[in-house]
Amino acid sequence: MGLEVIAIAASAASGLVSYVGAQRQAQAAEYSADAARAQADVNSKIAFQRRQAEAQDATFQAGVQDYNKQATIAEFGRKELAFENKVQELNATFANNAFSTQGSFSDLFNAKQSEFNLAANKLYSDTAQKSFNYDAQADLLTNQANRSLTLGSYESKNVLYAGANRANAFENQASAARTQGIGSLMGAASQSAQLGVKYFG
Repeated sequence: MGLEVIAIAASAASGLVSYVGAQRQAQAAEYSADAARAQADVNSKIAFQRRQAEAQDATFQAGVQDYNKQATIAEFGRKELAFENKVQELNATFANNAFSTQGSFSDLFNAKQSEFNLAANKLYSDTAQKSFNYDAQADLLTNQANRSLTLGSYESKNVLYAGANRANAFENQASAARTQGIGSLMGAASQSAQLGVKYFG
């Protein structure tokens, strides 16, 4: 009769040990799920902040391009004024000396006027080209900044989704372990009851 009691107790103890082990396994999986969510949250913020830093740098660089354009326009204003002053000085000098040219005044004046026009056109063209280039660079950098923010948001969400999926997998493991533990406990109880009926029943 002592062996029968030991067999029943061993069956019950085995079920209880399996149940406790399954509960601990389930708890460990739940901790892993919490850790996966927390890590995903941190990684998500890092991903967004990295892209945000890229966007801020691109926005700053676009501002530099805009500043360079404004500086070019200001420089053009100074050059244009100096050029016009030079033209007026030369025209005045030329007019004062016109009487000594003995009839070739109009030819010399037209030649000088063409020279001034070419120089003015070059000044305007160079400034326009520089301004266009600065505008194009600023637009490109602004688009890059917007794209970085969009990518940052997208990457951040993907990291969160991946973390949530990983956490769900751990939670499913926890649920399966708890169910297995309950099944082991019930199986052990059933086996103990059968042994009790067999031996004492």
